[in-house]
Amino acid sequence: MAKSNSMNVLSILLSFAPWIVFGFIAGQSLIRLELAMLVALAITLLLSYKQLKKGYVLTWVTLLFFVFSFVAVALMKNFWVASHMGVLSYATLAAVTWGSMLAGQPWTLQYAKEEVDRSLWQNRSFIHANQVITGAWGIVFFIDLAMNYYKLNHHFAQEWIFEVVGWVLILAGMGFTMIYTDRSRKRRLQQEQAAHGTASPSAAPAQSSPK
Repeated sequence: MAKSNSMNVLSILLSFAPWIVFGFIAGQSLIRLELAMLVALAITLLLSYKQLKKGYVLTWVTLLFFVFSFVAVALMKNFWVASHMGVLSYATLAAVTWGSMLAGQPWTLQYAKEEVDRSLWQNRSFIHANQVITGAWGIVFFIDLAMNYYKLNHHFAQEWIFEVVGWVLILAGMGFTMIYTDRSRKRRLQQEQAAHGTASPSAAPAQSSPK
């Protein structure tokens, strides 16, 4: 069962891969920024083409964002977009996260459905777990958005601190996703066992050996 959780987080990680690589490559120069956009686009198409075919919201938003950014920066030479890429990136991620929550379809549902039987797709605890996980990502993206906005409008000598905190938040989001997914799965199994009047093997009383 742990494999299922790992695969779920791996699918989400693949969707974040373009953003992660973009963050590593993009620097202070316009050339590096344009290169980062091209690489992010290539990664999206190569690694997430199946998710694009299935209509995954986060993947499509990622593709459209980097297409727009490349056209605006590389072709139209829009320096406002270039200088606000950090804010625009996290604003986009925060918007799709909270927007999917408001629409009643948190984007993590699409990844979670890969790992569970179709009969559980309308299960309340299953949907609630994805609302919590998506909400956690919304908080991560909002904090990153606030930090990038502050960094854009204030000169800060130790800008690397913002970078480190940003990556720590992403790792924390991944860790929370994995842990909460595992706990919600175990809770759902316990509820199903209780409904059917069965006990888990670990809860079964030990039989005394015959004397």
